[in-house]
Amino acid sequence: MVDSMTPALKPHEPVPEGAVIRMVAPANFVTEADIVHGAMTLKKHKFRVDPCPHLFDRDGQFGGTDRARAKSIMDAFTNPNIDVILCARGGYGSPRLLDRIDWSEIAKHPKPFIGYSDITAILNTLVFECGMPAFHGPMVRDLQDGGTVEDEQTLRGLLEALRGTYQDWPNLCNGATVLRRGEVEAPIVGGNITVLASLAGTGWKFSAEGAILLLEDVSEYVYRLDRALVQLRRAGMLEGVAGVIISDLVEVEDGNVPFGKTDLEMILGHFPGVPVIANVPAGHGPRKATLPMGVPVKMSASDAGCALSISSPIEEVKLEAAGQ
Repeated sequence: MVDSMTPALKPHEPVPEGAVIRMVAPANFVTEADIVHGAMTLKKHKFRVDPCPHLFDRDGQFGGTDRARAKSIMDAFTNPNIDVILCARGGYGSPRLLDRIDWSEIAKHPKPFIGYSDITAILNTLVFECGMPAFHGPMVRDLQDGGTVEDEQTLRGLLEALRGTYQDWPNLCNGATVLRRGEVEAPIVGGNITVLASLAGTGWKFSAEGAILLLEDVSEYVYRLDRALVQLRRAGMLEGVAGVIISDLVEVEDGNVPFGKTDLEMILGHFPGVPVIANVPAGHGPRKATLPMGVPVKMSASDAGCALSISSPIEEVKLEAAGQ
């Protein structure tokens, strides 16, 4: 394991059958249509689903006021009857809550917290401020039983992560691409590029030093993602990165004036000398893998392909994919 400023955290204990999942809305407002299928799916798999009070509140584009949304997060962690916290959706709003939440109190109540995209701000704060692992994974509106193959893979990955088995991981890197060879063992941090850049200079802890950096984004231009990575690098938040997983870059386009590199070429250029793999399905694509943030992962990339492995409380499993 490489030296790291990132805490290497033990995964959460497996979640038992009948566990209570609290749905929260830290970002955009939520409608009943956003959660009805996901809630039914979770109930079908023997979870008890508990919407936070005022889940359907609205304040402009947000799911209630900043104060109310922050209180929902606090209440979900401190309530001993809640086992898992699952975000209903993303959008925008989570970074607004960081200074309204008592992270020292939350650190006393570790439990799985799941989301991605805008929720990146909370995921990394749990890792760095609380020393608590979190899951970069699907939200309630993403869950559906009996849908597409990708829907089934998304659901299965979440259920297995909560149970601590990760049995579907051998299929996770099907279609992954090796951009630079190498091997490393380190915790995963990161998530949405734009949200990470919004943390630069704010005082909120984040560092990719000694870590495997996960990167994803949606509806952006290549030059704007380059600008975000330049900002992160100049803020010192990318120093000493050990490896990079590039996940879904959905609807990322070139500008009117060509940038001169593809999105993958641009990102690769920001991380010389470390292993980089791409096209791992975690984020805004049709399949949304569940990845443990802050938990050490072994990553290898060679001409033969790429592989990841994680030591869960139950077993170690391996992800492999043929090289492309």
